[in-house]
Amino acid sequence: MTRLNDGAVSAIDIRTGKVTKNITAGRQPQTIAITPEGSRAWIGNAGSHDITVIDTHRNARVTTVSSTSFKNVGGAPLAITFATHPQDPPHG
Repeated sequence: MTRLNDGAVSAIDIRTGKVTKNITAGRQPQTIAITPEGSRAWIGNAGSHDITVIDTHRNARVTTVSSTSFKNVGGAPLAITFATHPQDPPHG
C-alpha cells in the first residue's frame, strides 16, 4: 500500500490485514506494479519522478531508478506495467 504523504509503502500480511513493514520509497509514491514472477515491486513516485524497486521476499528497497532512464518517458511515473512477452509491441 502506498503512503503518499509519508514517502513510503507498507507491506501487509494478507491473512491478518496488518502492516508488517514500512519501506522508504521516493516522494509521493502513487502506483505499485509487481513483476510477473512476483520478486520485485516497482513503486512510481510522482513527487520525485523516479521508481523505487523493492525485493518482495525481503521487503527491502533494492534501488531507485530515474524515470528519465526510460525511453519516451517524461515526468512522473503514474502507471507501470510489465510485458510478459518482451517481443510483443506495447498496447496503447
